[in-house]
Amino acid sequence: MRRLHRNGFITLVTKRPPYVPQWAYKLLRAGRGQRTTLSDGEYGYRINVADMHRMYMRQLQARLITTGIRLHFDPGKGTAREDTETLECTLRKYVQAVQDHEFMARYSGQRNDPFVASSERLHDNYLLMREMTWYGKTASDMEAFKARAIPTGPWETGEGGAQPIGATRTETLKRGLWSRIAGALVGGAFLVGPMWLLALKQELYLQLNVTTGCVSVFGILMAWYLSSLEAVFATSVVYAAVVMVFIGVMIQEKGGR
Repeated sequence: MRRLHRNGFITLVTKRPPYVPQWAYKLLRAGRGQRTTLSDGEYGYRINVADMHRMYMRQLQARLITTGIRLHFDPGKGTAREDTETLECTLRKYVQAVQDHEFMARYSGQRNDPFVASSERLHDNYLLMREMTWYGKTASDMEAFKARAIPTGPWETGEGGAQPIGATRTETLKRGLWSRIAGALVGGAFLVGPMWLLALKQELYLQLNVTTGCVSVFGILMAWYLSSLEAVFATSVVYAAVVMVFIGVMIQEKGGR
């Protein structure tokens, strides 16, 4: 399976200052050359389980292709029962692997992604360093990867405890509560804000500009937070319809005066 992944499964990471966005840090670093001058102790390691899972999917796909071609050109090589059992077993594993891949994609980009083991986390760093030491390897043995080292942070120091894998139930409840509160505030602002502005300034071009801007920004926010095209389209259309109804009422009242 290793030969299926050109760059291997391990990447190097470096420490990024706290509270500095990754894109800003990369811009301030002025290129990749500076990351190659760090000492071995300033590098960490990262393994993406999702990459390994994609290689597993590729291996299953190759097995299905081999089975399909063999059944087409050499159907008498095995019994019908053996062929059926082999195809059924491999196909079931492949379908499950695709479903697992879709599940893993939900955590992509999250700070505490359970499918990424990275040295910025205390427990992950211990396990990664233990295995690298077992094989007698350091960052110097991955010289070609230093230029592509990923700046990450903040790194855990052990103060206040280490971050658990995934999230505790308390953290999940708090995160869900704050996300719902934030959603309510943002949704209310997008509805109440344009209504107040359009009610105070009853000008046609102003109403059209405000509607266009609010619907555009709302659509971009939905595209950022929602994962499916249908959900983004539906929420944007509903919001635009609500705002247009309010504008229609305002225009009708203005025309009746």
